[in-house]
Amino acid sequence: MIHCAQCRTPFQPRTMSRFCSVKCRFLSKVNFSSVKGGCWIWTGTRHGKGYGHFRLKGRIEKAHRVAYQLLVGPIAPGNDVCHKCDTPSCVNPKHLWTGSDNENREDRQQKRNQARGERNHAKLTEKIVIDLRLSREPLKTFARRNHLNISTIRHAAFGRSWRYLNSLVPPKIPVE
Repeated sequence: MIHCAQCRTPFQPRTMSRFCSVKCRFLSKVNFSSVKGGCWIWTGTRHGKGYGHFRLKGRIEKAHRVAYQLLVGPIAPGNDVCHKCDTPSCVNPKHLWTGSDNENREDRQQKRNQARGERNHAKLTEKIVIDLRLSREPLKTFARRNHLNISTIRHAAFGRSWRYLNSLVPPKIPVE
C-alpha cells in the first residue's frame, strides 16, 4: 500500500503509478496559484499555440478537453471545449464551455482574438490598405511602387482581405 502523490490517499498500485487515479495524475500537472484571473495553468507538456497535452488511454489529448471530461462531464460528439478566459494553457473547468466549431469561431471574433491584419504576419499594413483604397493610381503601379504582389493588392483593394476595414474605407469596385 502506498500513498497517492497528489491527494495522499492510500491505494494499492496495479502498475508503477504514483497516483491513485487519472484525475490525480492530471491534477499533479496543474498550477492552481495562477494570478491571471483564477486560471489553472497547465504545467505539463504544451504544443502548438500553448495548449497543454495529456496522455489518456494511450492517446494524446488536449489538456483542457481532459479537464472538462474529468471535472465536468462528457463532451457531446462534434463539440469543442472552448475557453472563456482565452488562455490556451488554462484547465479551470469554470473557464471552459462546450460549443460547436461555429460557436467557438463566433466567440473568438466577438472578442477580436482572431489574428487579422498586421497581427497575422501580413505583408500589408492598415495604412497601406487605406492608402490603396483611397488612391486613384492603377493597382499594378501601386503594387510595383510598394514591392508587393499584384494579387495581394487586388484582394486588399476589392475587400476580399482586410475585411474589417471595409466599414472604415469601402473597397474599390472591380473594373476588370
